[in-house]
Amino acid sequence: MERCRETAIHMLGDFIRCVPQPEDSLPYLMPALTQRLGGKEILEPAEELRLSMVEVLTLTVEVCGRHLAPYLDDMMKILQRTIVDPFPDVKRESCKCTVHFAKSVPEHFHMQAESLVKPLMQTVSHQHSRVRVSTIEATGAVIQYGTGKNVDDVLSHMAQRLFDDSPQVRKAVTVVVGDWLLHLRDRYSYFHKLIPLLLSSLSDDIPEISQRAAELWRQTGTLWEQENEDDLKDKMDFLLTPPDLYPAGVARPGLGCRELVVRNLSNLLPALARDVVDWVAGTRVKTAQLLYALLLHAEDHCTQHLQLLLSTLYRACNDPESDVVTNCLRSAKLLGTFVSPEVFLKLLLVHLETPSSSPHTPLMVLAAVLGGCSGDLLKPHLQKIADTLVQPDVCQEYQQPRGFLKLLMVTWRPLSSPHTPLMVLAAVLGGLLRRPLETTHQKIAIRWSNQTSAKVPALARPGLGCRELVVRNLSNLLPALARDSAPAAAALHAVPRLQRPESDVVTNCLRSAKLLGTFVSPEVFLKLLLVHLETPSSSPHTPLMVLAAVLGGCSGDLLKPHLQKIADTLVQPDVCQEYQQAVYLDQLLSCVDVLLSVCEKDCCSVSLQLLQVLVTVQSLSTEPLLTDKAEQSVVSLCKVQVLLTVADLYRQHMDQLLQWLSASQKTWTSYSPQRLQLQVIATQSGPVIGEFLPLLMPLLQNCLDPERDPEMRLHMFTMLSKLLLDATHTLDSQGRFCEHLDVFLLELLLPNLVWKAGRTAAAIRTSALSCLLALLQGGAIPPSQLLAVEERLSPQVLSALEEDSQLSRLLACRSLSTLLKLIGPSLHPDALNNIYPEVLKRLDDSSEEVRSVALRALGLWLASLGKDYNSQLYSQHLEVLFQQLLLHLDDPDSRVQDTVLEVLKTGSGVHPALLKQEVEAVRDKQRTPVYCDQLLQHIHSTQGYGVEMHSIGKIY
Repeated sequence: MERCRETAIHMLGDFIRCVPQPEDSLPYLMPALTQRLGGKEILEPAEELRLSMVEVLTLTVEVCGRHLAPYLDDMMKILQRTIVDPFPDVKRESCKCTVHFAKSVPEHFHMQAESLVKPLMQTVSHQHSRVRVSTIEATGAVIQYGTGKNVDDVLSHMAQRLFDDSPQVRKAVTVVVGDWLLHLRDRYSYFHKLIPLLLSSLSDDIPEISQRAAELWRQTGTLWEQENEDDLKDKMDFLLTPPDLYPAGVARPGLGCRELVVRNLSNLLPALARDVVDWVAGTRVKTAQLLYALLLHAEDHCTQHLQLLLSTLYRACNDPESDVVTNCLRSAKLLGTFVSPEVFLKLLLVHLETPSSSPHTPLMVLAAVLGGCSGDLLKPHLQKIADTLVQPDVCQEYQQPRGFLKLLMVTWRPLSSPHTPLMVLAAVLGGLLRRPLETTHQKIAIRWSNQTSAKVPALARPGLGCRELVVRNLSNLLPALARDSAPAAAALHAVPRLQRPESDVVTNCLRSAKLLGTFVSPEVFLKLLLVHLETPSSSPHTPLMVLAAVLGGCSGDLLKPHLQKIADTLVQPDVCQEYQQAVYLDQLLSCVDVLLSVCEKDCCSVSLQLLQVLVTVQSLSTEPLLTDKAEQSVVSLCKVQVLLTVADLYRQHMDQLLQWLSASQKTWTSYSPQRLQLQVIATQSGPVIGEFLPLLMPLLQNCLDPERDPEMRLHMFTMLSKLLLDATHTLDSQGRFCEHLDVFLLELLLPNLVWKAGRTAAAIRTSALSCLLALLQGGAIPPSQLLAVEERLSPQVLSALEEDSQLSRLLACRSLSTLLKLIGPSLHPDALNNIYPEVLKRLDDSSEEVRSVALRALGLWLASLGKDYNSQLYSQHLEVLFQQLLLHLDDPDSRVQDTVLEVLKTGSGVHPALLKQEVEAVRDKQRTPVYCDQLLQHIHSTQGYGVEMHSIGKIY
């Protein structure tokens, strides 16, 4: 049926391309397409056919164009449904069709364009970037040719796509927004909403996107300038010279672009002030970049918004993201270029004397603004600036330790060397003591004769005076150190730890963490550390790094009472299954290794939890080195428990492991870590898995239910195929697999061999056939049991011989061959007669490999004909078989001829007289009689017709 529908769709497409007036067929075509594609439910189950129908619809739109206007309702019903189709290619083709249809019937399209907005917005965040691109292009056409009332409904979605990881998606948004600014009917009403989107693309990391945005923005300004030429006549004639100190290397925007920004600035700045402190770092960075672009366009017109701009800059300069601060300081420098010093100093100098939670930010902004101003303009105001800076509330605030640290943070960003802040910090402390720190250390330090802890044997304990100095100033020092470490930490987080050399910053921080384990009670540090593990974070691996280091500094005796709590936390799904990055898994593994090395035999009490964590690391890891490390950790876990092999470890915990997985089996998908965990457990446990089949089989039965996730079933069948190929050392290690064979075959395998439409279902059948072949070849199924289920198994395998997939046909032929080897002689004649006609069809297969395997299967079929097979009674079956084989005896390929000859020689022992008759009938019709003569000679050599040839089947 599927092939019939496929042929019909292709015929329709060819018809539309070839006939001179395809629009005459629209009264017949459109209702049929609407019925198949436009209903509430999907009537066409095959996703490839739905794609073909939408392609025919797109072709119809391209060819018939305006003639589709009477079918506007039908088109909208179809597009509303197909845009949200589960198949990504259907979504893309539907979006393409939407664009063509909007351009073909613009005078009618606007009446129902609004109905497509909702399905498009549901699709715009699809996981495939090409689908997102097509959706954005379709959205552009729907808004462009619609009524224009839905711009607000799509703007937030379009803005979100500017943060897309795919450059093609960001480019599509840029082009669509630029096209709206140029051609949207009511674009003047939406300038203040569209301009930020296009200007944001000016700072895109991809040059192609930023250049395209600049060109579209230039065209927008030029068009607006032409449309408002009368209002801009004076400015066009006189305002041509850029301001003094205009940023070097920056092209000044055209007059139309500048005027567009100026006239919409009052609407834009309040939104920017909100977004610059948004909780998402990417939004803050984009907003800071947009602010710079707006001020570059606004020039001296930003004076009237100076109060709002300064308050925005103060808040933004306190941002932990260096990119936000950098762009805001560039914007502040522009204020110095465009705004009169008399104006900005009135506000800035007052802010310096105003108490604030971040007193350094006004100084940062002041420095940047002054840097953008010319010396001649600043000269009259130098005295005022200096008098303000020398005020006690400004400069003397920082004489105390806390004040010095504030000053250090103010000067942090201009410093070129990352070590400078620490040098300045040392100088500050030295100034407080009125002498160099080294001298102070020498005078007040009293070296203790006792050695320090065994954890840090190479270090001498500092003197009492040194320690007291640090203790009394620690509350002031730590906040500054936390801030100073932020830029380095941000740089480190950008590069996976497994791909970078060990950083000095990380090394020293981990040494510090190890000291915490030495000096702080486990009861205290675990209260904080374990909570942080379960708290979402932008850098989730760092708490694990710190935990591993802290545990490494603690003694095993102190950790022993807390082992259960640590292990229970590590095995929590939110901790060990939430993140799949290699750097996270590496640190999780480090925590387990530290526990094994510090606590050793005490880890026996948490062996199960540690094994669960190690299984999870192996299942989620994509790095071979990390997987090898995890396997070594499993070996270490065996050693601390004095277990000889890894299999012994799994035997000890297999019951709990399978129950652990079974608890969540109903929610598994292809992306579930539990599926991977089961694969690791089943493959690594070796013969142990065969001891726990009563627990394993219900788990497999649930996962392989035909209604479950298709991709998950594919992976499960792949795992089972590997296990069954070595069944005596895995599933059948105890010889008990036969007890579960009926369930495995009838409830796991056969339901997945039932034919269903679509490529996904075909892939499932292929993987199930692979599993079946592994079962037959692996020796896990006794012939007696196979014979009992043959009646239900054979029809599914025979139907697989007609699959479109070459691999499926090949696996089906091999499965039949193996089945005939195992139970062929025991099969009923009727069962045998049902097999050969289907195998005969494969002799005409397009694949030479399938043909070869099919011939071997026929040889095994003939060798299976025992005494119960009455050759006289079933002579018609044998006649058909011999005739078809003799046709292929004349094949152009000599290898095929040789194989067919051997098969026919086997058949000569079944009914030699009939075979001789058929050979003589075709001998003179073949291109060469050589093979027929060889076959006749073989028959004559076995005259007596009673010779049994079944043993020949052994060669197959």
